Amino acid sequence: IYDTIVETMKNYQLSQNQKFVVFYSVRSAFSSAKGPDRREVYLSFSKLPVVFVGNSVVDVDSDARPSLQLLDPILDTMKLDMQPDPSMRRNIFASFVGRVHTNKNLRGTLMNLKSPTGQKLYLEDGDKTLQDKERVLNYRDVLLNSEFMLAPRGDNHYSFRPSEALVYGAIPVIYDDHAVIPYMNCTLDARSWAVIIPEAQAKDTVEILSKISSKDRQKYIKEGQKARKCAETVEGNVDCMLSGLAVFT
Repeated sequence: IYDTIVETMKNYQLSQNQKFVVFYSVRSAFSSAKGPDRREVYLSFSKLPVVFVGNSVVDVDSDARPSLQLLDPILDTMKLDMQPDPSMRRNIFASFVGRVHTNKNLRGTLMNLKSPTGQKLYLEDGDKTLQDKERVLNYRDVLLNSEFMLAPRGDNHYSFRPSEALVYGAIPVIYDDHAVIPYMNCTLDARSWAVIIPEAQAKDTVEILSKISSKDRQKYIKEGQKARKCAETVEGNVDCMLSGLAVFT
């Protein structure tokens, strides 16, 4: 991959502030590099004027290699015709619907969450959620009534759930220790519209979310409205990508 990029760059004359953008699944590109070898691979790329862009970007050494993590536009079956009212009362405190077997440790932990104060949790292990029409309608209703939507990684560093949460007006809760934060250090930095919880603290999710004040929850929702376009359409997603790339020039 490194040699291919170097050879391709020879065909272009970049100015001092320009970068060469590589669209790639960085997880696949560097999955074979371990320990010190991984660091050497990252450092070799850091010498190039390259920015890696993708929807499953893993960057353990983020200082060594610039990367931009994107959201994906939601599936057509999940599109919403209206924009949810941010002041709407939601009767589900936190929800998660997904396939537990893709990450039994993390997702299994979330499935066993309890609320000691009686807050309503909706937790479902469902393989057919996006295939069965009736369950899709139920899932949409769950999203519209959830304050927080849990978005744990599965068998890859990638999930539609942050996008679905934004479109449906919920606050995404992201669990992925090795993925680059979406739009990190950009105007739409996910840390302004999503709660980031380390995987080891997944069991404390209810306690962590309960400590977020109403004022801060409204801030997350307000910033999420700005990022909604990144998840709603392909055109909006491209606009967010170009905005994110601007910080690397």
